[in-house]
Amino acid sequence: MKMRKIPVLLVMAAFLLPMTATAKPEKPSKEARAKESKKSSKSSKTVQAEPQKEPEVTVDFSDEQIMLNNQAVDAANAGNYKKAEQLYNAMLQIAEMNVIWANLGGTYLKEGKCLEAAEAYKNVWTSPKISQIPAEQIEAGATAKLKELERQCNAQVVLNCTPAEMTVTIDGGAERPCSPEPLALMPGRHSVFAQTSYGFTTVAVDAEPNQTTQVAIEVIDYEKVALEAGITPEEIHRKSVIFKSVGYSFLGVGVAIGVGGGALLATANDSYNSKKAEYDTGSGIYTKDEVDNAYDEAALKQNISYGMIALGSAMTITGIVLVVYDAVKIVPQLEEFEKRGVSLQFAPTVSPKFSGFMLSGTF
Repeated sequence: MKMRKIPVLLVMAAFLLPMTATAKPEKPSKEARAKESKKSSKSSKTVQAEPQKEPEVTVDFSDEQIMLNNQAVDAANAGNYKKAEQLYNAMLQIAEMNVIWANLGGTYLKEGKCLEAAEAYKNVWTSPKISQIPAEQIEAGATAKLKELERQCNAQVVLNCTPAEMTVTIDGGAERPCSPEPLALMPGRHSVFAQTSYGFTTVAVDAEPNQTTQVAIEVIDYEKVALEAGITPEEIHRKSVIFKSVGYSFLGVGVAIGVGGGALLATANDSYNSKKAEYDTGSGIYTKDEVDNAYDEAALKQNISYGMIALGSAMTITGIVLVVYDAVKIVPQLEEFEKRGVSLQFAPTVSPKFSGFMLSGTF
């Protein structure tokens, strides 16, 4: 509901009832008691004492809150509950009021955020009361919504976190400590983002209606695992250099040997073919034994060239495998160490709170 500014006079009153000690009176005579009774009876006809109740203090929206409230109502009517949620939270930053918590709870309920909705509705009873709407009306609405929330959020999820001190965020809601207490969620798939001081992970949870689902969430301290295993960035860097050096060496030598073998194969028969052609013409330049020897030499060169091509191919493939393995496996490990500042010998680095990728953990 959109609001307009209504001036309200805030009145605060305190009533002090003084208490004083008096001496125990002597027992009055019969005549004195009768006289006092008559006096009391006369006084009671003119003055009746009533219990005094301290008036309830109410508050009113500020101009800025009225503007934010109207924007939140427009956003909710348009189905943009996320924007409405942000606007109601902005109103609470200015001043808390029972009606703001009630509206925020309804927005959370529309978004399916059971935990946040329940917390918002419970704040209705402990927050200052707005003057324009009776508190009983707002509290009755919150009570009805809590019952509706209980009916809709009938799936129980228990998070078993390792380590126990991690924080979790469910479906982009508020960050909260991980607790073994069951969480009431709406049935369906939920996303749980878990974070520690050294890492994070995201787990998908399928909550079944009227059932309790156990979910194990673990964030591994890869830094600790690596250091306990004796793996350091220096060692990984050294391993990377070896793989690169051997890989590129094999690649270069393999290509050279393969090219040499191909060239030898191409020229292996040149001498034999030349001598055979002269011998066939009957010129007498080459004898049959010389032609036969040229044939044997050509066959030997062919065998050698085949061997060189096979060796060169094998070395080339091995070199490629070593270089690719370094790029795919070793270099990413080194990059993770450098980003996280694992080694004390590295200058400290600042990692963003949400990096947007998962840690490999393969060493």
